[in-house]
Amino acid sequence: MSSATTDTPANRTSASSAPVAPDSAAVTAARPVWSVRDKGLIVIGALVVYSIFIAIFVFHQKNLLLHDFDEIQQSVEVDGILKQVDAAVFQSVMATYANIDALDRAAVMQRIKFHYQTLLNKHAELVARAPQYNLNLAGVDAAMTRADNNPSKANMSLLIQELLKIENEFTQLTAEGQESRNRMTTNFRKLGDSVVMTALLLGMLGLALL
Repeated sequence: MSSATTDTPANRTSASSAPVAPDSAAVTAARPVWSVRDKGLIVIGALVVYSIFIAIFVFHQKNLLLHDFDEIQQSVEVDGILKQVDAAVFQSVMATYANIDALDRAAVMQRIKFHYQTLLNKHAELVARAPQYNLNLAGVDAAMTRADNNPSKANMSLLIQELLKIENEFTQLTAEGQESRNRMTTNFRKLGDSVVMTALLLGMLGLALL
C-alpha cells in the first residue's frame, strides 16, 4: 500500500522556508572584476607615486648637501682671510721688533702703521664675512696711538705685547676654524654616502615591486 504525501498547509510552510542556494552567476556579477588594463593602471600609478617619493627625498637630501657645501666653502674663504690677518699682525710685530732700537723711530712708526692699517682692513673684511670673528682691537689701538705720539722703547715694547695678544687670538681662531671645517667635511661625506646608499636601496625596491 503506497503512502501518498498529503499536501497540507504545514508541508507548504516547510517547503517555503527551506534555504535557497544562491545563484553562482549572481555572486560572480556582484564581485568587482579587474581587467588587465585596470591592473596595469594601478601598477603604473603606484610606480608614479613611488617615483615622486624618491624624487622628493633626493631633492631634499641634495639641498642639505648643497647647504653643507656652502658652509665648507665659506669656512675656507674665512680661513684665507684669517691667515691674511695673521700675516699682517706678524708683519707689524716683526717691524716693531726690528726697529725698536732704531734712532729714527718716527720713520719706523710709519712702516709699523702701514702694516697695522693692512691688519685693520683685513679685520674689517673678516668681520663682514664672519661677524663672530670681531675681535676687540682697542688695546692695540691705544698702544699704537701712544707709540705714534711718543715712539719710546717702552711704548714700542707695549705695542709689541698688544700685537702678540692679537696674534695669539687670531691663531686660536684659525685653529678652531680648521677643526670646525674638518667636522663639516666629515659630516658632508657621511651624508653623501648615506644619500647614495638610500637612493640605491629605494631604486632596488622599486625594481622589485615591478
